[in-house]
Amino acid sequence: MEYVLSLGVFTYGVFGALTVSNSISYLVVIVSLVGFMQWLFSVGVSANLKDVEFDVKQGVSTTPTLLGVKTIDKKLVIPIGFWVYAFGIKIIHILIVLLPFLLGYTSIYVYNLPIPGVCFLVITITLLYLTRRILSTPMGERDKMLIYEGLQEGLAFLLLPVVLMSYIIENIGVVPILSLILLLVTWPLFWFRILYGKRMIPLE
Repeated sequence: MEYVLSLGVFTYGVFGALTVSNSISYLVVIVSLVGFMQWLFSVGVSANLKDVEFDVKQGVSTTPTLLGVKTIDKKLVIPIGFWVYAFGIKIIHILIVLLPFLLGYTSIYVYNLPIPGVCFLVITITLLYLTRRILSTPMGERDKMLIYEGLQEGLAFLLLPVVLMSYIIENIGVVPILSLILLLVTWPLFWFRILYGKRMIPLE
């Protein structure tokens, strides 16, 4: 199911571009692929992993259960195959986000400072760390796992604005890119506070 949902996100990006142009650029495809990979991880790994105990009991087929993930005495047992699958998705996701740098659409420099490059590196390392924490957190600490998943999701949203920073500044201006990054951070936190109170990150 996560592949169907991810394909929907990909086509959403392509259709959005077609509303303003009759042609699809490589950059549009890259941005749409980033959305595809982010949803593939969020739904196929994060969302399914937190519910694997109940999925196994009820015989629900998800990617983790099909790859042998299970729980024994409230302990999450993850075979090496699922570790490779999860990290493979995240690494491919990061490499696709890196393409605008490599293909010359954007620069790692802004005003002669490597701000986009440094921010991309910091976010990437943090995402890989959070992926490891998601996979290694016991089911008994499900709340903590959900926090790691929420942080991973939020930081993943920042990758594209950071990579496209020089492009947006050059074509639109500084204020829009800063507003976009600020919006991506504050918007979900604001609504989590409104909907869930002090807990900030929902447990489902």
